[in-house]
Amino acid sequence: MEKLTTAAWVIMALSIHAVPATSFYSTEEYAPVAVKEKMTKIRVYIHDTLSTKMGSRPTAVEIARPNNTGKEEGPTPFGSLFAVDDPLTDGPDLKKSKMVGDAKGMYLSSSLPEKKEFTLVLYLSLRFKEGEFNGSTVNVFSRNTVTEKSREMSIVGGTGKFRYGRGFVSVTTASFDPVTGDAVLQYDVNVVHH
Repeated sequence: MEKLTTAAWVIMALSIHAVPATSFYSTEEYAPVAVKEKMTKIRVYIHDTLSTKMGSRPTAVEIARPNNTGKEEGPTPFGSLFAVDDPLTDGPDLKKSKMVGDAKGMYLSSSLPEKKEFTLVLYLSLRFKEGEFNGSTVNVFSRNTVTEKSREMSIVGGTGKFRYGRGFVSVTTASFDPVTGDAVLQYDVNVVHH
């Protein structure tokens, strides 16, 4: 009986010492029962430029391309990954509109060439640099079927005025050049936040 007790103590001692020390710290706080949420609607335009036509500087550049996709078609072949730093304006004409922020992120061309749709998987952080939303962001992560004139994408978060953001963006293509891939996109942002 004494051996069993000693063995039990040894097992307990080893199991206590086997737990690594950690500096992890956690607290729980409960939000008030009735948190007031707001819905904010904003219309902005994103100017996504892949070409250098007319002296323009690309705002979306290819950073990776697979070598096994077969025949290359168009400016964004299947499997290509692009880094994005697009201007965000209050109107569709880049030269005549006010710059209100930028859209930074990346997109992946995700449609096989034999399919008749052109789809991207897109992550963008829309950062506002003007007005009451200065310094705030809305984060979009979604499928973007470019060949559809209008589509919706998910808002998955935000910062600043848009903390705890969620909602959707209605996207309309204002202009698109299928040869260069250059596009102007109207984003109607519908974000629910605290």
